[in-house]
Amino acid sequence: MELKIFNSILYDSLMPWLCKSSDETVMADNLKKVGDTEAKTIGEVSIQLQTLLSKKSDLVNWLKAEKNNSNNLLIGLYYESTLPEYTVAATKYYTDVINKEVSRVFSAFLPTSANWTDRDIINYRTEMVLRDLKKFIITASQEIKKRGYADIEQTEMELVPFVLYFFKYKLILLYFSIQDAKKDALDNTITLNDFYLTELTEKKNQIRDIYSTLKTTPDAKKSKPQSEKLSFGFRGKKDKLRLVINQLCDEINLLNEDVSPADELIDLLTARDIKPGMKKIQINCDNKNFRHVIEKLMLYFDNLSFINMEHSRCFYSKKGIKPLTSNDFSKAKSFNPSYKATIDSIFQQMQ
Repeated sequence: MELKIFNSILYDSLMPWLCKSSDETVMADNLKKVGDTEAKTIGEVSIQLQTLLSKKSDLVNWLKAEKNNSNNLLIGLYYESTLPEYTVAATKYYTDVINKEVSRVFSAFLPTSANWTDRDIINYRTEMVLRDLKKFIITASQEIKKRGYADIEQTEMELVPFVLYFFKYKLILLYFSIQDAKKDALDNTITLNDFYLTELTEKKNQIRDIYSTLKTTPDAKKSKPQSEKLSFGFRGKKDKLRLVINQLCDEINLLNEDVSPADELIDLLTARDIKPGMKKIQINCDNKNFRHVIEKLMLYFDNLSFINMEHSRCFYSKKGIKPLTSNDFSKAKSFNPSYKATIDSIFQQMQ
């Protein structure tokens, strides 16, 4: 599988350090042409990429030639993370290009790889894709260090550091999604910690956590019936969870406690059989801070994911009109929500 757009971002015409003001004007124009319409198929996202890359004829022609599985629906990655947020047209442009190409690549890889029947072939071809992705991730990491961006605050970044960080983190999500999709046939796999420490030679405090978007590792042959009980799979100490939730209610107004007392949330989080809509948990903080709370909680649960929270139909925003969806959480991603320091401090009590 050729990864021509990723290659261009690091080694060719899409390198952000080559970007001029005239290029940014083109980027802004192309963003307007694409708009905010969500692509549903591989073919649709390919057309959007062609529009965004209209001045890069080699990439446009390459995309036009990539017609396999064009009618297939896009498939979400198996992992997500908190990513840097764009602030201007140029950073939004690269966000869109990277997101759309990652989506296209993953959605094309899965149905193609499903036709590989020999275990050795699956292992070899998947390893080739992972090898190429790892090369791009390592290069981005090296560029970050070489250009002096390793210790910068990752908010409102200039174009070059933004692209390098966003590219690195997004491709890590793609890497581990592909690895998980084929892990039963792979001779060797790697954990996120080891990837950072041994492949990127970075420190433990530089590891950006990733979170599963699925309840179980996806495998069509092993998937359980949809009637299976839904549980978030709490594996911590309930007294510590209660302490943290109560303190979050006190210090960041986590919940609308007139509607949803803290004990209701604790009962839901630790329930062994969650029926859709069995409780109404209405938050009283903004979605960005609530998402950060959930990301911190995920470390103590086996199945707490934004998809499963959507399936529970129990979580409501401050307005309390309809249940929150995984898309609502996706829109709420923020590297630095307003109560981040307070939330992080409170969660130290879970350790």
